[in-house]
Amino acid sequence: MPIHTTGLPSHISERKHIVPRGWVLVADTAILDAARAIRPFLAELVGLAAEDIDRDLATLLEQAASGVDVEDRILELLSQPAAIREWTAAFLQERQPPGLRVSERSFGLPGAGSTTSPQIFACPRGDYVWYRRSVDSLVPACPTHSLALEPVLHENESKGSSTH
Repeated sequence: MPIHTTGLPSHISERKHIVPRGWVLVADTAILDAARAIRPFLAELVGLAAEDIDRDLATLLEQAASGVDVEDRILELLSQPAAIREWTAAFLQERQPPGLRVSERSFGLPGAGSTTSPQIFACPRGDYVWYRRSVDSLVPACPTHSLALEPVLHENESKGSSTH
């Protein structure tokens, strides 16, 4: 069964939250998506503190998958320090990691090219999301479960179809 963009169990509600520093109203799914997406970027954002924050996020995401209401606790983690808060605010606005560029592909003809979305991979248990920044990047295993990450299908893709 393919993982879809939210990867959430159906029991997770769509409550809205007012998030710190004037962020927009966001749904539970957006908060959980931000928590999953920031994990690969934590070391870059906060250095040595990344390990503890990642462990806390992994625990909270597993609780969310079990039906526990953890979104407010996740928001607390994502609001400090400033680097995490700013990354999260940008993610919630754009629904993708900040600084992640959509690449342009040229197919040999001048002026002919297309933009592609970054390829996204997720843990089958739903607590980790990784964005492939370049085609030569090897897909890592989930740091929580040591499971192989699986490609995420976007709404306009279906299993078995190709995007050229």
